[in-house]
Amino acid sequence: MMIGVMATAVIKIYLALRKPGLRARRMNLYASALGFEAKDLARAEGTLHGRPACVVENQDRTLSVSIALDHPPALQIARDGLVGTLERALGTAVSSGDRAFDGRFVVASAGDRARARAAVDEGFKQVVKRLFDGFGVTALDTTRQPFLYKDKHLFGGRGILHAHVQRLDPKNAPALLARLDELAKLLEGVPLHVITLGGERRAERGATGSPRCAWCHADITGSEPDLVACEKCATVLHEACWAEQGGCPVMGCTSKTAERARERG
Repeated sequence: MMIGVMATAVIKIYLALRKPGLRARRMNLYASALGFEAKDLARAEGTLHGRPACVVENQDRTLSVSIALDHPPALQIARDGLVGTLERALGTAVSSGDRAFDGRFVVASAGDRARARAAVDEGFKQVVKRLFDGFGVTALDTTRQPFLYKDKHLFGGRGILHAHVQRLDPKNAPALLARLDELAKLLEGVPLHVITLGGERRAERGATGSPRCAWCHADITGSEPDLVACEKCATVLHEACWAEQGGCPVMGCTSKTAERARERG
């Protein structure tokens, strides 16, 4: 009996000592596949197209893969089911207008639901389906700014797009991150050349994918003489809309200063 107890204890100690080495080995595989740097046993960091990104292995061996994006809409995306029922009951679910998509996924937002609804366009739906069907993603969500110290150090004041993944072969990690980069670009908005400001700024994406004013949601082309842009996040809107709102209307942006054509003169 005593020998059996001692053998069990030895095995437990061996496995406990071996576990960190296995985690480190797995993280090194992800870091190598992505060209990242393994920061510790469970975290690797790097950049993709200028966007900070990281892979974190959780205690249950699931993964959190994150990439930076600027001023995202507040979104949570999951497969439909109990979560979808709850979000609909709370009134936070956002319909895409596509019955096939809405039957498989629930998109929820506790923030600007009009902006969230506009983000769920055809391109968004296609990327979401590829992430869930091709990479074992179980949920996606955005945060306005980092909360954890390590994330603050990596992402600064930028928003973050998170993918929660059940299992991921390291060789598929670059393709997953590329899809997240694609989704981040869609969520950030539409590049818009504003004539009166003399260059490219950022406009919110309307329901049809076209640029729109961030406050009144009217379509804009960039040629309007009364457009201004937030000096902090470069979001475009009408001068009157800026005055009505009293600052930038983008959730998470606190700027009260607008860039105007006359200030360039």
